[in-house]
Amino acid sequence: MMSEGAASTARPLRYSAVDKWLHWLVAINLGALLIFGNGLADLPDVEKAVEYGHHGWSATTLLILVVIRLVWRLIHPAPELSAELSAWQRTGARVIHRSLYVLIFAQIGLGIALASTVEQPFVASLYQIDYGALNLIADHWHRVLGVAHATVYWLIVTCLAAHVLAAVKHAAVDRDSTLRRMLPGG
Repeated sequence: MMSEGAASTARPLRYSAVDKWLHWLVAINLGALLIFGNGLADLPDVEKAVEYGHHGWSATTLLILVVIRLVWRLIHPAPELSAELSAWQRTGARVIHRSLYVLIFAQIGLGIALASTVEQPFVASLYQIDYGALNLIADHWHRVLGVAHATVYWLIVTCLAAHVLAAVKHAAVDRDSTLRRMLPGG
């Protein structure tokens, strides 16, 4: 017979509804940031102020969601990876997931630092946080931070593409349960 403590630390057999909601909210928000954030610095100043506000709002929301997701994961462990996966697929899944978390935090940190080097206010519209007013770093770092922000952007795109392609491969080619486990009702 299992004790109560042992039962609470056992890994679940499937993802919970909260796991799935957090996954898809992060995915949608990250996708929007990647699509609409690309080329933001090249906009005319009038449009930049508005778009900086939207970008800051979305990035702040992403940060909140990822922190909630990590806290949730600490309290509620994820199910084991599917037994249908080979050793290299398990390793790849872990590397991609961890890389995405690290890159997302790095990107948000770089974005906040970069925002403190621009001339326009960089106010996360919904939250009314003026990241530009934080003055975290000297203005002469703007170019270096911009290059770093762009580089991490493409690293995130690469990891995300690998993640999505792997999910599609599991659904369309392998026809295993990997993708279904994260879909509603799966």
